[in-house]
Amino acid sequence: MDDEEVRKLTDMVLDEMHADRVSGLLEANLAERTTWDEPPELHIICKDNCEDSEPGWHLHHTPAPPGWWNADRPPVMLMKLALAMGRYPEMFRYDEIPSLESFAGVAFFCETWSVAVPASGEAAERLRRASVEHELHKQPERVEARCMWACDINGRLYAAIQQRGKEVSSEEISDRDHDGTVIQAVSELVMNMRVVLTPDTV
Repeated sequence: MDDEEVRKLTDMVLDEMHADRVSGLLEANLAERTTWDEPPELHIICKDNCEDSEPGWHLHHTPAPPGWWNADRPPVMLMKLALAMGRYPEMFRYDEIPSLESFAGVAFFCETWSVAVPASGEAAERLRRASVEHELHKQPERVEARCMWACDINGRLYAAIQQRGKEVSSEEISDRDHDGTVIQAVSELVMNMRVVLTPDTV
């Protein structure tokens, strides 16, 4: 095995370890929650210690302005935040994040409604339309759920969910299969956060 093959193999192993850490953070965050009807939360995924945390990989909660999440549906407000960061990066400061090297991605928490979707058929199409039209809350089979979505610095996407009364599950997802507003927003935030955290670029 030559040096280039060793480098590629090492990068692949590190990338998988990175993905496992992100998935583990999302699962742990949901599993630790004990109450419902919590407000949405935006988190920065850090690889090193921030000023208010212990060393190691962790989620750093970054509070939004008061009332921000109440102005519209949380996914809409998340996208507005991402677009604002892209347009006005000088307005955003995260001094508690030591450096760009500490930045590993972005995660978003929100409570939502979950419905088991059949693989195909009339019921599957009905639920697909209800999801697109934001009407899952009207479905009789709906279940309250805690969810987290994330995008890491390599562009990999993740989702974790905990239905009320159930265990937490997570998966790495594709933007081809999950092209909703939240997925677009966390991806946009990762790109824009790089600018915000890079010295002398804003």
